[in-house]
Amino acid sequence: MRFRVVALHPTTVCNYNCWFCYKKRMQDKEIEPSEKWFKLPKYLSKITNQVAVGGGEIFLFPDWIERFGKECKKHSLIFNITTNGKCDYENMGDEVFENIKMISISWDRAKIKSVKDAERVFELVRFFHSKGVLVGVNLLVDEKLFEKKFRFLKLVSLLFKKGFDRVYALYPKLFKGPDLTKVSIAAEYFLATKMYKHFYVDDLTLMILKFGFDNWKEPCHYGRDACSINENFEVSGCSFEKECALKIEKPEDVLKLEKIKFEKRHICPYLVR
Repeated sequence: MRFRVVALHPTTVCNYNCWFCYKKRMQDKEIEPSEKWFKLPKYLSKITNQVAVGGGEIFLFPDWIERFGKECKKHSLIFNITTNGKCDYENMGDEVFENIKMISISWDRAKIKSVKDAERVFELVRFFHSKGVLVGVNLLVDEKLFEKKFRFLKLVSLLFKKGFDRVYALYPKLFKGPDLTKVSIAAEYFLATKMYKHFYVDDLTLMILKFGFDNWKEPCHYGRDACSINENFEVSGCSFEKECALKIEKPEDVLKLEKIKFEKRHICPYLVR
């Protein structure tokens, strides 16, 4: 397989307005993702065994999820989804969740502003589990999580205690994040890794912890083990990238990704110092 995962962004429609989002938001819920998406799994299965559908907010289109999930199952693709946790999931039919492997809920300061917000997310963990779906949390890390000693580690512990199967600590792009070169901060990541088998960090965090903020000795995962397809069927090396490496005009064009050479990046252009 060429890619460990292919990120899909079928829509920019969203019911939330996060100030740091990398997608230009549309609020018209009548704009359904294109029918062409349902023809892609057949070809995606030739270059990856896993697709991750993300924002906009795809749970605004439960019928799309049901249909796309069936296509993924038909072609033996693992189907994962990221959601903002702000949709009416409980009133969706079981068939919507039937072919989803894992749902990851976004956790950041734009969405979790109170204990009530946190409790709502914990309720969703239980609800998604009742549908037979694994539940992850995409924890967007910011500087405030390290203002007090072990605050980050305590939050990670709480998330596992509340039933999350996976915790993904994501380093921010487009706004300043914590200084991972500080021994005290790096130590909390190390302890979380030692304490929890299913605590993970994103590629950007890993590169900073290994090499610092720039001049990486190894290239990041940009176009190497991951790539992204946006709502216009434009392929790029990551979800933040605007430059199109391939435009998918017909579904079988996906197979061209086997031969496309993406540049090797030894620094992230979306990293704010």
